[in-house]
Amino acid sequence: MKNLLTTLLILVSISLNAQLKTNDSGSVYYEEIVETDKSIAEVHSAVEEFLATNSGNSNYVIKINEDDKILSKGNLSVVGPNKLEIVLNTEFKDGRYRILIDPISWNGKAPLTLEMNFDKVKAKADMRQMYIDKGLEKAYNKKEKSGEIDADIQQFVDMQTLMYDKSKAKILSFVQSLKEHVDNSKSDW
Repeated sequence: MKNLLTTLLILVSISLNAQLKTNDSGSVYYEEIVETDKSIAEVHSAVEEFLATNSGNSNYVIKINEDDKILSKGNLSVVGPNKLEIVLNTEFKDGRYRILIDPISWNGKAPLTLEMNFDKVKAKADMRQMYIDKGLEKAYNKKEKSGEIDADIQQFVDMQTLMYDKSKAKILSFVQSLKEHVDNSKSDW
């Protein structure tokens, strides 16, 4: 049973990262070429419609709109005020279109990476320095002896890991919605 659960977790992780790739600096981007039986004009129109109808509060702004390309900027809400800012580049050719989401950043500040780069040793040193700066070194030492410091750091790591997982799922959901909209759009009225 334990092996089955481990295998399922690995498969979910692999499928979650299947379309997410990393560049040389470790930043995540999404790229997929989608085969279609629709014309360039039909796919272009469907992507425009998707951006217009799925852009609550003007979350997506089309920056470039050419016959063979739409470039837009927007954001995806993750949890609370945390958002992913994205640039969506959709290019069209006969029988296919390319979805490229790059860059992807946290609130426009830090790039999204596949792995959370969190150094527990550094966090512990920074936390200790914060206590010292506030004149609370004895309180820190007491919390460290009781294990509270390590527990606080682990809780933070767990929260950040959850945020990263939700972010990855949000990107894949967004792309799936876009592809479904293109597939289901009808040009004859």
